[in-house]
Amino acid sequence: MEMSRVLKKNGKLFLTTSLIEGQHEKPYDYFRFTSFGLKYLFNDCKFDVRFIRPKGGYFACIGKRLRPLPYFLFKSKVLRLPITLLFEGLIPLVCFYLDKLDKDKDMTIGYCCYCVKE
Repeated sequence: MEMSRVLKKNGKLFLTTSLIEGQHEKPYDYFRFTSFGLKYLFNDCKFDVRFIRPKGGYFACIGKRLRPLPYFLFKSKVLRLPITLLFEGLIPLVCFYLDKLDKDKDMTIGYCCYCVKE
């Protein structure tokens, strides 16, 4: 990992990733930016992992996936505008609050990571 090379000892690394997929073959899903893959990479490069936190869960993924839908369904801007307000405003807001129901957060839009180089 290039970050390990350029950081000094005790250097802090803040990193975000994208995913929008569920984790598979837990805990052996190393070759995508899953929590397991990130932890494996950080440990391999001599980082002390302070946290790896999901950026939302199942409902956050749904809200994010639905946002571009009006652009695919409606070519007319007149029809698209009210639907776009719904899909870019109300639906993501509802999904944000529903996301608290997802305790595992196996399906996420990505991870926030904080590590310190050993």
